[in-house]
Amino acid sequence: MEEKILCSVVIPVYRCEKYLAEAVRSALGQTVGSLEVLLIDDCSTEDRSGQVARGLAEQDSRVHYLRHGENRGSAAARNTGVQAARGEWVAFLDADDLWLPDKLERQLKALEGTGRVLCCTGAVFFREDGSRGDHLAQVPPLVGEGRLRYGNVIITSSVLVKREVMRQFPMERSDLQEDYIAWLKILRQYGDALGVNEPLVRYRILEGSKSYNKASSALRTWRTYRFMGWPLLRSIGYFCSYIVHGLRRYW
Repeated sequence: MEEKILCSVVIPVYRCEKYLAEAVRSALGQTVGSLEVLLIDDCSTEDRSGQVARGLAEQDSRVHYLRHGENRGSAAARNTGVQAARGEWVAFLDADDLWLPDKLERQLKALEGTGRVLCCTGAVFFREDGSRGDHLAQVPPLVGEGRLRYGNVIITSSVLVKREVMRQFPMERSDLQEDYIAWLKILRQYGDALGVNEPLVRYRILEGSKSYNKASSALRTWRTYRFMGWPLLRSIGYFCSYIVHGLRRYW
């Protein structure tokens, strides 16, 4: 009989040789016993990320290695992981981020009896050298689609979502805010997400990353608003709120 998996952890692997092993350890160290970790190698050739990922899979039977034949972007990597996932729930973890040991357990307990299909948590930001930043990302108890339009408070590495729901709304457009698009569509269909306002994620700020480059991130967010098909004036209002939210989040 095939082992029943409660949580599948999806980690895209691309140019992350330096941090990947630590991220995987934080996933395997969860107090939830029934889980698997899916490492999706997005054809990373600039470093040894693929070799590190394969080695981690060889060391622990809970870790599984999958590889794209060509670089397809973070959205496609996460979608590959979701399709391969066997767990009832899917959790996303970026290869440069970390979880506290009880992250998944806290979310599962909070979700019990609620009927919610998506849960996110707060996060503490830390720098590339491992030192803690000054910012804590907080989330409200409930996050609705209307609220989310004014600024994305859902950090991808904090998300726990029903597998079948994520398969219904795969991530798209890595050139935009692919995670933001998915959350908006899921909340529109299934109602509010549940927020656990505790810093259960350690979110690493890397120079050159999407989140670090503020001008590029703002442009992608604006293009995301237009992609969602909202009227121009309404999009401008959402974008102004996004700018204010971003200033609070990073400064």
